[in-house]
Amino acid sequence: MATLNIATSDYYIDNKGERKQDTQWHRVVVFGKQVETIEKYVDKGMQIAISGKLKYNEYNDKDGNKRYSTDIVANDFILLEKKN
Repeated sequence: MATLNIATSDYYIDNKGERKQDTQWHRVVVFGKQVETIEKYVDKGMQIAISGKLKYNEYNDKDGNKRYSTDIVANDFILLEKKN
């Protein structure tokens, strides 16, 4: 198993006419032989396309507060560029 942190960015023009960037971070969980492929061919900052399903988690943090997280469990991915 491996986990990846993936960023998706969207660009828009705000009401003042300024270009803004909205970046969201997602945790992706990968299993099996895909882990070996990711380790071999993917570097930080590379663009990849991932398909999978969402998994919702509930847990208590160290202070006992209830927390929630959402993971993407990867079914497949495509490398959109080559590793340097």
